[in-house]
Amino acid sequence: MHRIALGMIGAALAACAMTSTSQTGPNGRPVHHIDAMTSASMWDKAGSLCPNGYNIVMQPQETSSVDWEMAIECK
Repeated sequence: MHRIALGMIGAALAACAMTSTSQTGPNGRPVHHIDAMTSASMWDKAGSLCPNGYNIVMQPQETSSVDWEMAIECK
């Protein structure tokens, strides 16, 4: 039972992606900084933030084995 609970917590955390918006991009729109635990959750968050597409302001990068970052500007 303990393993199941830990697995569920791990899955929930893997799906999380945090964002912050603190600057303006080259096209005058807000830049969204995405920090996620997996590359998949990072791309999912980008798509949900910008359903009409986005420009990448800071290229995606893996900063550790459990941390991905990128910055985007919605179209």
